[in-house]
Amino acid sequence: MFSSIEIFNLPVENSISTLSLTSPFCFAAKAVAQAAVPQALVSPAPLSHTLTFINSLFTTVAKVTLHFSGNREWVSIFGPIFSISKISLLSTKKERLNATLISGVNGVGKTTTIGKISKILKGNGNKVMLAASDTFRAAAIEQLESWAKKVDVQITKSSQGSDPASVAYKAIEEALNNDFNQVLIDTAGRLQNKKNLMEEYKKIANVTKKIDPDAPHDVILVLDATSGQNVINQVEEFNKIIPITGLIMTKLDGTAKGGILLAVAKKYKIPIIALGLGEKEDDLQIFEAEKFAEAFTQIN
Repeated sequence: MFSSIEIFNLPVENSISTLSLTSPFCFAAKAVAQAAVPQALVSPAPLSHTLTFINSLFTTVAKVTLHFSGNREWVSIFGPIFSISKISLLSTKKERLNATLISGVNGVGKTTTIGKISKILKGNGNKVMLAASDTFRAAAIEQLESWAKKVDVQITKSSQGSDPASVAYKAIEEALNNDFNQVLIDTAGRLQNKKNLMEEYKKIANVTKKIDPDAPHDVILVLDATSGQNVINQVEEFNKIIPITGLIMTKLDGTAKGGILLAVAKKYKIPIIALGLGEKEDDLQIFEAEKFAEAFTQIN
């Protein structure tokens, strides 16, 4: 029996720091781990070389190990990494206005996620306003408006091509004047390596500060579970523009297990708020480390 199996021991600057599995693993688990990790990864190596097989490594070791130790052992590993999870945004009623900027690249499901968040917030007694600041994508305003009607919340909008920052400003202004306590600001999907688009994103945040110096109070980055190691680049670049206060990972209803969250949580210490498990309005689950660990290590 082994008290600790060190799988990675890489520089913190460009990779996952040491991750030790402190539990009574059997010889078989150690053999699987040793066989799965290339020799190049035993010594310092770029993060990009490791992320491509993290899911398969952990899943493979887990399938062997769970026969001996059960999920509790893995919960003890995942728990400390995800202990900073921030659920107060979705689980409580705000006493004062809370403006949340929702960001992410194209196709991650921002607008759908906003609709799901709206329902949760309303269910907790919040008065919710949506800001249709994605004035670039065709039908984006109509999609958000459809969600507003579906979950019965208010929306502030303008025409396609209008200034997205002005829409956010107007939404917060209307919210303050009408006793709303939650504003969710939709933004256009943008590539993190396009400077002009990222500057526009920054402008939205700066304009909200003209009403409230502390706004935006939350900045949520929506991530696609199927994006693999590109998730790291997205978090890195978006966090440089406006500090991210929370993460939501979508598209976990397919084959993707979301193992990349291990690397993100370990490196950036950003709270994980929720997980998207489908397209329906109730398919957003508040993140719980124990449930995530159990799902991640589930034997098929």
